[in-house]
Amino acid sequence: MLSTSLGGIIRMLEIKVHTPVEIDRFFPSTKTCSRCGHQRPMSLAERTYACHHCGLVIDRDYNSSCVLEHEGRRLLGRGPTEVTPVETNTSTLMLEYLNQIAYVEASMVAETGSLTALA
Repeated sequence: MLSTSLGGIIRMLEIKVHTPVEIDRFFPSTKTCSRCGHQRPMSLAERTYACHHCGLVIDRDYNSSCVLEHEGRRLLGRGPTEVTPVETNTSTLMLEYLNQIAYVEASMVAETGSLTALA
C-alpha cells in the first residue's frame, strides 16, 4: 500500500504547478457566496449553500471550490475566467471550408442562448 503524507502532496504540487498559490486555511470559502461575495454563517451539517443576498442555491463544496478559485486568481492578480460564445464569423468561415471538401456537407445550427454548433 502506498501512502503519501500531506507534505509530499504539497511538494509535488510545488514541483508541477507553474505558480502555486497558498490560501489561508481559515479563509471563509464555505461561508462566502461565489456569485456576489456575501458571507453568512453555516453549520457543517448544511450541504447546500443558499445565499440570502442574491438568491444563489448551489452545492456547498462546489460553491467553496469556486470561491477558492476566485481568491487564487485575485492573489495572482488575474481576473475571473469568462466563457464567451464562439464568434459567428469564424464559424461561418469554417463552414465554408468544410463544404469545399468532397463528400462533406456541413451545416450550422444557431439557437437562442446556446453556442453556435457545426453539425
